[in-house]
This record gives sequence, structure tokens and C-alpha cells, in this order.
Amino acid sequence: LNELMRQHEQGQLGPGVRALLIYPMNALANDQIERLRGLLKDLPYITYGSYTGQTKNTDAEALADYRSLNEGNVPAKNELISRDQMKKTPPNILITNYAMLEYLMVRPKDSIFFDSAYGNYWKYIVLDEAHVYNGSTGIEVAMLLKRLRARLNSEKIQYILTSATLGTGEDDTNVTVFAKNLCGVDFSLSDVVRASRIVPQYGHSVKSLPLSFYHEIAELITNEKADDQILAYLRDQYGISSSNSSLSETLYDALLNDSFFREMR
Repeated sequence: LNELMRQHEQGQLGPGVRALLIYPMNALANDQIERLRGLLKDLPYITYGSYTGQTKNTDAEALADYRSLNEGNVPAKNELISRDQMKKTPPNILITNYAMLEYLMVRPKDSIFFDSAYGNYWKYIVLDEAHVYNGSTGIEVAMLLKRLRARLNSEKIQYILTSATLGTGEDDTNVTVFAKNLCGVDFSLSDVVRASRIVPQYGHSVKSLPLSFYHEIAELITNEKADDQILAYLRDQYGISSSNSSLSETLYDALLNDSFFREMR
């Protein structure tokens, strides 16, 4: 997203795939679309679309399907929802699965993503849940990625593999070998980025917030009330305030000291 915003600032962002996000299941792809809707609602110049077996061909079919699944709402202008839309103006972020990517690469009508003037912008290929690509599936996907790189004829592609199943730091060498075999490019030990878990530090003060507190605050957030209004409500109704003016930090401190939250955790 940072790269796309930089391209926009430099007047270089137009139709064409910059990032391909590959998910092993449509359910994960659909979940990612939901996240992108929230992230990109204020960035209308960044386009995105999901091209899977569930994607409708025409705009009319796709719109009817979208409205039936989203309480009658219509998509934002930067979300491309039909195959026709994406073939006409390929999105900056293309979401798919490896089976559909295979189809895209062999069907002449889908060549616009790779071979036309739009094919020169590719930079990122992201594989989520990368650990599932082992055995025969791993071999198949590795060959697919090699064909894709040859098709794009680009040396600037950056591969990003994400997984919550990478063992420990002692396995980093094996992780880089796996990544190299899958993507066909070199990875070094410094390329392995691990998460560090931060366990909340409880304070000594404990309060008991009623269950209604959670309902009320959730409703205020869902109805998109301004942060300062919610902060005022917290202060006036529950005596909750914080040394900073951030709603998220204030709520974090409040929940951390709630006996109900501690018990649930």
C-alpha cells in the first residue's frame, strides 16, 4: 500500500496489477477483500478486485451478487467486482488462488493482465498460508510461479510469503530453502521476519465493567461516532479517562483492568 501511495504521489498510478495476492482458499480471499474495503475506503485511487471461480462475468451479474451479499449496498468505485471490469482496467491489487491463476495464464482473453501495456507494472507476489504449498501441490505451484515470472519477464518481482507455521528461529535455514524452492529466487536468513508476542502487563487496579458497557461502546463505534464523542461518553458514563487522547489506547487501558476481560482472556 505504501508503494502504491508513492506511485500515486508521483503521478504513476493507473490501471495494471502491482501486487498479486494468492490464497489457498476462496474463503481467505473473501476475508482479505473485507479488510481491503476498510483499508482503502479513503484511498479511492488504489483499485482492487478478487478474481476467483466465484467472480461473475458481467457488471450486472456482479452487482446483483454483491448487493445480495452486502445488505443491498453497492461497492466503492475502487473495488472491481466483475471479470469484465478487471479485464478492461486491471486492478492494482489482484486477489486470486493458484488454480485460477493457472486459468488466467492460459486463457487468451485474460492475457491483458500479463502481456499488454498493463503487464509491465508487476512488483509484488504474495502467498498467504505459504506452508500449505508442500508435496505435489508445492511442486505444482512452484512450476506455476516460474511460468509466471517467465511470462512477465521481469527481474523486479518481490516475493512475500506469510505463515503462522514456520517453526522456531532454529528452522530459519529450512524456511529459506523452502521459499527458494517455491518461488525460484534466493532468500537469505535476514529475509525471515518473525513475530514477537507481547503479553499485556496487567496493572494492580481492577474494575468490573457491566456487560452493557461492551454493547454500548460497540454500538457507538459501529455507528461511526467521532472518537472525541466516545471518549466523552466513557468519561461521563463510566468515569474512564486516560492521559492520552487516543480512543484505542483509552479502551485498551479500560479493558485491561476489567475483571470480566481478564477472566475471559
